[in-house]
Amino acid sequence: MIALYTSVVEPTHQNCGAIQTAVTNYLTHARRVLGDLAVDKIKDVIIEFYAKGANAAVATVGEDEDGTTVGVIQFSMHHVRTRIHTMIRQVVPHELAHVICMANGWDGGHGKIWKRICKMLGGNGATFNTMGVVDGRYRWAYEASCGDGVFWLNAAQKRQAMTEGLECVGLSGKDHRLTAASLTGNIKPIEQLYAIYA
Repeated sequence: MIALYTSVVEPTHQNCGAIQTAVTNYLTHARRVLGDLAVDKIKDVIIEFYAKGANAAVATVGEDEDGTTVGVIQFSMHHVRTRIHTMIRQVVPHELAHVICMANGWDGGHGKIWKRICKMLGGNGATFNTMGVVDGRYRWAYEASCGDGVFWLNAAQKRQAMTEGLECVGLSGKDHRLTAASLTGNIKPIEQLYAIYA
């Protein structure tokens, strides 16, 4: 198996379970939108957490002892503890899209196929998933409501919801389209929002 970050730590924080659930839900969604053939090439997705590293998460694929393809996604424990909302809504689909693309021999990086799959999974298609790029430039979070609970959007996501609609996946794995009508008018500083999920 290809080594990623070596500072792997035990999944001791309660948010680690939320990440594991999110990966399972996004895989279920991937099977619906991409079909069995694309997802069946991955026998399993191993989830790990690391203490030190520059990114919010990293992903790769390798082979287990049987020679079958296994995905590996490592998540920053710091960001899992402090930024769980963005990790679930953006980083998980970003990294899972990498695993699916690599397992199928498609894009190895952030190409057109990867971007399309990332968006199909509910991610924003952003090239980098360091928190500075994903949410660091945004100051406010805007609440949107749908049948699967509440979503908190950054300014760019709010604009997209208001103009063309924003496709997303709830924690239950259901597909949703957020529009201007979905916005409740509630606003929070992003730092306060993350404190809720810490």
